[in-house]
Amino acid sequence: MSAFRFKQPSVLPGFGLTMGFTLIYMTLILIIPLIGLILFTAKADFSELWAKAVTD
Repeated sequence: MSAFRFKQPSVLPGFGLTMGFTLIYMTLILIIPLIGLILFTAKADFSELWAKAVTD
C-alpha cells in the first residue's frame, strides 16, 4: 500500500468552477433585487403599497 493516493478523477470535471459561477450569478441577478424589494416594503405602510400596486 502506498503512502500517497491519487485523487479519483471527478465524474463532472469543472463542476466546482461552474457551481461558483452559478452562485455568483444568482446572487447578483436574483437575490440583491429581492432584498431591495423587501427593504422597500418594510418602510412603507399598506395603503402606500396598495396605491403603488394599482396605479400606472
